[in-house]
Amino acid sequence: MIRDLTIKIARDEEFCSFSDSSKHIADKNSRRLGVTTETTFWSLQGNSKIRALLLTTTHYIGFNRNVELAKVKSLRVLDLFHVKLDSISVKDLWYWITSLKRLAYLNLGHVVNLIQVPSTIGKLRGLQILILGGCKDLEKLSTTISNLPRLTILDVSNCPRLQCLPQGLSGLSNLQELYGFKIAGPANVAGSHLRELKALTETEESTIQDEELMVLAHLEKLRVLSVNAGDCDDWDILRKLNKLSPPPFIAKLYLKHYFGETTPWWLNPKSLQQLQQLQYLSIEDSRLKMMNNDFWGDEVIKWQVEGLYLKYCPRLEVEWQELEVVMPRIRYFEIGQCYSLVSFPCETKGVGLWYREEK
Repeated sequence: MIRDLTIKIARDEEFCSFSDSSKHIADKNSRRLGVTTETTFWSLQGNSKIRALLLTTTHYIGFNRNVELAKVKSLRVLDLFHVKLDSISVKDLWYWITSLKRLAYLNLGHVVNLIQVPSTIGKLRGLQILILGGCKDLEKLSTTISNLPRLTILDVSNCPRLQCLPQGLSGLSNLQELYGFKIAGPANVAGSHLRELKALTETEESTIQDEELMVLAHLEKLRVLSVNAGDCDDWDILRKLNKLSPPPFIAKLYLKHYFGETTPWWLNPKSLQQLQQLQYLSIEDSRLKMMNNDFWGDEVIKWQVEGLYLKYCPRLEVEWQELEVVMPRIRYFEIGQCYSLVSFPCETKGVGLWYREEK
């Protein structure tokens, strides 16, 4: 009954098209199309209404310059998540994508064999969201990405072969969320450096030169910061991370794969009150043995943290009584494989979860 009602409303609102047997189909009146293994595109001939296309029950899409889909230019949303490129002319696919002048959302996440994003991406002047996360083979992102004036979300997370982002990120004046930012080494003059983030005053998420260490402190609108040290045990890199100046108003902080024995000095509630609004702290997969001295605050300055996550920090020695004093507002925490914690009110050697009972 619910399915029938959904189909009736979709038909009445012309949300998408259905066959006489109530199967979702592609035709010249389709506005939104979910591609399945049974979908054919020849019936899209003459369609000027379609606004969104996404893969649903398939990872394959037959495509070349001669199919009717290649003649559709009205798309606003194109979701090809996990698409298989085996039987596709990638050149033809990009030619089609970059001809979609009204495209606002493009998802190419987890696409295998996607090696580069061509310079023609700069033609998509109306693009607002670009997702490339999980593309394991992605090696190059064109510098023309900086020509996308409306881009608000850029996701290049989990792209191991992408060594760094190209220069020009400072031109993305409307960027609000950035996932997977990698900093270019000093010898890579074509890569994006940390200093470029200073111009991205709207940004919500993100081999460092000493003069770049203060850049994050200028990002007043940044609320979520993830620092992934990448299991680096280079003392010079750790020294620089230790000198980082965090953004002033972040609410969530993630510290991952940090190989120092003591938490960075800036991870404390006293440093210029930069972390006074921090509500959630996560420390994951680290070799930490102890918190730095300033982490414990003093009689006046305490953490405002309400949530804490500690996972696989087997050497970290912390007593619950001390933590409860310095984090008086803590309401919940999750612990996993932290064998050296003392007197915590939940399991610490396996997986433990604790909530403060409401009074």
